[in-house]
Amino acid sequence: MKIFPLANYNIYTKPAAPEHNRIIQRNLQETTYAPLMSAAYYPVNFKGSYTNLQNQLLMLDGVHCPCCGEETVSSETAADIVEAAGKAQNLQQYSEVLNNNIEYLHEKYYPFVKALNRFAQNYPQKSIPQAISILRYGSTKLVLNSMHDQAKYLDELSKSKEFSNPDREKLKTYADFLASRKNLPKKTEYSEMLGKTLGSLETEKRKSITFNVNNSIMIAYNCRGALFYDPAKSKGLSEQAAIVKNMLSYSVSKLARIYDSKPDHLRFNNILLCKECNTRFRNFSYITNSPQAEEKLNQYVNDIADAIKDNKLAGNNMYLYDFIGAVNGFGTHRILLKRTALTGVVQNKIFSERKRGYMFEHYRGIPCASCGTTTITHDEKLDLFDEIKKCENLYELYNFVKLNSQHIVPKYKIILQRFEKKLKENPSMNEKEILRQLQAESKKDITKYMDKVCSEIENTVKNGQFNFVEKGIISDFIYTVNRNYKNMPPEAEFRYDDFNNLIEKTLGTLHHPDRAKLISFAKDKLKEIYMQDYIIHPQEDIVRNMDSEFKVVFQNIFKMSVITVEHMDPLALGGADEYYNKIGYCKDCNNEKGRLPLNRWAKKHPEVNQNIPKHLKFISGIIKGEHIKEMYDYPEQAAIQAAKLGKGEIHIPKNYGFKD
Repeated sequence: MKIFPLANYNIYTKPAAPEHNRIIQRNLQETTYAPLMSAAYYPVNFKGSYTNLQNQLLMLDGVHCPCCGEETVSSETAADIVEAAGKAQNLQQYSEVLNNNIEYLHEKYYPFVKALNRFAQNYPQKSIPQAISILRYGSTKLVLNSMHDQAKYLDELSKSKEFSNPDREKLKTYADFLASRKNLPKKTEYSEMLGKTLGSLETEKRKSITFNVNNSIMIAYNCRGALFYDPAKSKGLSEQAAIVKNMLSYSVSKLARIYDSKPDHLRFNNILLCKECNTRFRNFSYITNSPQAEEKLNQYVNDIADAIKDNKLAGNNMYLYDFIGAVNGFGTHRILLKRTALTGVVQNKIFSERKRGYMFEHYRGIPCASCGTTTITHDEKLDLFDEIKKCENLYELYNFVKLNSQHIVPKYKIILQRFEKKLKENPSMNEKEILRQLQAESKKDITKYMDKVCSEIENTVKNGQFNFVEKGIISDFIYTVNRNYKNMPPEAEFRYDDFNNLIEKTLGTLHHPDRAKLISFAKDKLKEIYMQDYIIHPQEDIVRNMDSEFKVVFQNIFKMSVITVEHMDPLALGGADEYYNKIGYCKDCNNEKGRLPLNRWAKKHPEVNQNIPKHLKFISGIIKGEHIKEMYDYPEQAAIQAAKLGKGEIHIPKNYGFKD
């Protein structure tokens, strides 16, 4: 394989393509763009047409309800299915309509569909109304059989000594009530008896017992209810069409909110549910408390990703990132949905919609205004990825990465150094062994970081005045850190959101004057330590496609060097989306800075005093070389803005060669 460094674009001798001028001029004129997500999972306000997004979501078919896991169907598709059912001329056609759309029916209706299939096969001469009449009678038997089965279950429980005598008596009473049913009780009678018996049990298992019994019976009840036909309420539908409409009504998609306190015109706050779950949906905790919550929410994310891939959410592709951020930020952060698990096609569609235009994003070799790394363009990133894929062994990969190391952000260079060291120490070591050793070194870094955090906090407490309760809260934090984050196994991933949540639940609840100081100790280098560990834990599905863990590691490292637009005065804090407020950061610095004010960022990263001038000098070269007269005042205006926002932390020159 041919190994070569990327050639830097010489802006002084080779003019840019004409379209670059048009891109710059257009970006100066435009003032509205799609919202940009910050590094942390944080919901973004959406000022566009939220009704368009909601209409798009409600038009989707086959999205699994994140509450129950059943597939939803749009009102429009449901109407088409009902129409097709009404036009069926015989039992075989009617059965075919249901079978072709069975994914949109809740599982409780499967017995009806199976029975209908048997009728269509064994008694094709029967009419559709005849078959429905017979099945309707069978559905009553189904409910009674379910009641009798639950009666046996409760009767067995009533004999168990783990329950108190009053509880055993209630279990027996309800078991006898169900076993004695020869005709269906009215739902009111059934519910009243349920409340008097199972609903008033003393045992901690009351909820699970009640749910198991009631759920089984109500599934049969609902199936039976869907088979009844009232011509006066059918709005002109035939019996066979009305029954299909009844069954689909539970699956029709409806929108709900994630955060009750926030309006649904915020894009991230919309979630698609089936109608049945929507009626029971109280708040998002209802979903997150489910044992399969993360699994079902990930399925929902995959379904929305498929819709994006099929261009069904065009103009609102960012909804998926917003939704993931909203879920990960909800409540106690129990759920972690990963954007990195999305396919490249989907991520590219979202990326093209989410990114705000940066005037110079197509020019190569621009130094990051924060860390000074030589950034890469999106096209350069793709070229790097292609070359990485071609590497046939670890040595070719190392040589290629080393030749292009000017594009590696400083915090990730330690990974390359350790990789090089391991290769030299033991040339026969395989990829998995090296990666595991790098992961072990990363865990040592985390342990050192946690030792430093705990030491600084303990010294502050020792020298300060903290009451008994405050000391207890801090002790809980230190205890949890020692238990969970020291001596982590190499293969374990350090979860930023878990540690951040620990800070919120402990140090964040303090009312002491040193509260901010303690939190600052805990978060000082947290994102850096997290990203270094995250990078060397490549996603398994991406590794399978690449056939190499280290190829994915270095792709992810180079990806962090892509040039992106940074608003020095963050938009989320009221900053303007004007050219003088924009500057070029690598993706890594942009992600880490997030919504942090520039003065605080500069205090944490004083190197910006060298790198902002370096960046603006390079940009001034582009402007001169391209004769972009409309931008002659940009370097000076950007420097003035940086100094103003730096509030004494930034001292940089204002003249970049445009003044006489």
